[in-house]
Amino acid sequence: MRASDFFNQHVVFRFNEFKQFMESHRQGVSEKNCHMALYNYCKKGKLTHVRKGLYTVKNDNPHLALTVSPFLIAGKATEDATLAYHTALESHGIAYTDFNEHTYLTSYRTNDFMFQDQHYRAIYRSSLNQKNEQASGIEIVTNLGTMIRRTHLERTLVDVLDRPEISGGWEEVMRSLDRIAIFSAARAVDYALSIGHASIIAKLGYFFDHQRPEYLRIDQSIIERLLPYIPNRPYYIDRKTPAGLSTYIKKWHLFVPNYLHKRAWEEPENDLDH
Repeated sequence: MRASDFFNQHVVFRFNEFKQFMESHRQGVSEKNCHMALYNYCKKGKLTHVRKGLYTVKNDNPHLALTVSPFLIAGKATEDATLAYHTALESHGIAYTDFNEHTYLTSYRTNDFMFQDQHYRAIYRSSLNQKNEQASGIEIVTNLGTMIRRTHLERTLVDVLDRPEISGGWEEVMRSLDRIAIFSAARAVDYALSIGHASIIAKLGYFFDHQRPEYLRIDQSIIERLLPYIPNRPYYIDRKTPAGLSTYIKKWHLFVPNYLHKRAWEEPENDLDH
C-alpha cells in the first residue's frame, strides 16, 4: 500500500492517521519519516497543510469543487473534534442560515483558525466521552467517506437552546428548530436531565410547550419529567432584557423576552379585508 492509497481514501486527515497507516504497511517507518513525507507532498502541491497536524488532499479534478467541506475541516480540527451548536444544525440539514463560522467541541486548548475564507471556532470542554459517545449525545457520521463526530439531533436541540449566542441568536435558533421533521423528545429530556442545569431544563420545557413546531406531537408525560428540576426562582433567558419587555412563564419559572415569546421576526398575516 502506498501513501497515495491513503490520500485517495482521506480527503482530510490528521497526522496521526497517516502515521498509523504508514506504520501498518511499512516496517521501520518513524515519525520523522512521516513528517518528511507529508512535507514533500505539500511541496509538490499534492497536499495542503491546514494547521498543525491537519492536512487536506488537493483536488486535481477540474470538474469538482476546489473548496473542502467545512464539516470535514471542523470534524478533524483536533483529535476529538465534535461538530456542535450551529454547525451541528447545518450538519443535520436543519439550519435556517448557512454560516461561514464553524463550531466544534474539543478537550484540547486550541486557537481558532481560518481556512478557505471559513472561520473555525473551538468550544472547550474539559472532557469528551469518546468511549460512550451515545451517553454524551455524540454520534459518528460519514462525510465524503471520512468519519467525523457530531452531537446528535436531540443534544443539538438542547445545546442551541442553552447557548443561542454561539448558535446564531434566538431567531436563527428557532427558525432552525422549526425545520425539525422528526426527533425523540424523550432522548432530548434524557440529555437535559443528565446535564442537570435547571436553566437548560426549563428552556427545553418552554420550547416544548410554546415554541416547538405544531406537528411535533409530544406526550405531556415526557415534558412533565422536567418540572421537578426547573429553577427555584425566576430565571431570565436574556438578562439584558428587563422584566417589562419580557413575558413571565410561571410553569417554567422563566422570563422570556417578548420578541422571542411572540416570534417578532415572523411576518404578520395579511388582512384579507384590506
